[in-house]
Formats: sequence, structure tokens, C-alpha cells
Amino acid sequence: RWLEKMEGAREKVTHTCSDLNRVLTSTLCAFLFIFAGTIFYRLTEHCSCSYGHTLVSEMCDDSSLQACIETGGRTLSLSEAFYMSVVTLTTVGFGDHTPQTRVGRVFGMVWMILGFGLTLDWVGSLAEFFFQRETLQRYDRVPRMSEELYELMDTDKNGYITRHEYKQFMLLAYGLIDQGVVDSLDRQFDSFVFDKAHSITRETLQQKGLLK
Repeated sequence: RWLEKMEGAREKVTHTCSDLNRVLTSTLCAFLFIFAGTIFYRLTEHCSCSYGHTLVSEMCDDSSLQACIETGGRTLSLSEAFYMSVVTLTTVGFGDHTPQTRVGRVFGMVWMILGFGLTLDWVGSLAEFFFQRETLQRYDRVPRMSEELYELMDTDKNGYITRHEYKQFMLLAYGLIDQGVVDSLDRQFDSFVFDKAHSITRETLQQKGLLK
């Protein structure tokens, strides 16, 4: 019994570490993309006159940083570049900061698609990690037994609850399956059974040609 408990604890620790590693990996990837966008746009669009319909003005000159600032070009500070990266990759997209240069827009097409996928994976891994921890903790709690609950679990009314009866009742109670699924599985099982012991044997499967 003690060895079974130790094995169960080991499996839980292994499962938790695996989930935590996924969270840490996806977090690192997401922040690397945010960091890459921050540095790239800070360096390439520190000050820009843009072009086309987003051109600041005909008088704007971005041939040098000083000339760009003096002629009214759009500036982008480090904090603004970070803010732009976060709202872009999280798809919030307020629109107050957008790429202004040709190279920035070309880079953005690739960076936004890949970065959005990584950010989505990061958020999903966080949600799954905390949801699974809460769910497993809930399943580990021993439910309080009452006479009414005992009668509900004892589906064949033989005076005791089997492991099968307990599992089926708890799966239904937690909403992991519904009664329709249970009934369908029972009908599948009944289609295999010939003997009165209500068990599946190799012989019955061979008679029906279902054992390969």
C-alpha cells in the first residue's frame, strides 16, 4: 500500500514538472518575441516620417535621427516600443502605435503571425496548468458519504459499491461524461457478451469475428 502511494506521488510530481516545463518554455518564447519586437522597432523606427497615406508631411526628413526629430517625424521610445509589442502580440491592438517604415511593416507581417501563435500557446499553457492543478486537487478530495449517496452509487443494489460503480458515479458527478455516453458504452459491451457472467472473453470475440 505504501509503495502504491509513493508511485502515485511520483507520477503526480512528474506530471506537474512536465506541465511546468511547458509553461516556462512557452513563457520564454513569448517574451523573447516581445523583446525582439521591442528592440527591432526601437532601432528601426526611433524616428520615422513614414510614407504613403501615413506620411507625416512633405517637409519631414528622416535621413538622420536629428533631422527627423527637428522636422516633426514620429518618434518611438523604448517604453512605447515595448507597449506596441505587447498590445500587438496579445491582439489588443489599440492602433495608437503601428509600424511606419517599409522594413518595419515587412518584419511585422512575419513577427505578428509567429508571435501571436506563441503568445496564444503561452496563455493556453498557463490556463491549462492552473486549471489542471485545481481539477486534480478537487479529485483528490475524498467525498463525504451519506446514506442517500451510498444508495445512488450502489447501482445494482447488492449492498456494496464496487470500484466500477464508484468510478462511473464520480465521472458523472464531475461532468466528465454524461449518462448518454455511459448507456452507449453499456450497449457496446452487451453486444459482445454471450455468457451469464457478463464478461468479455476471447471465445466470444472469436465467435463474432471481432478478435484479430
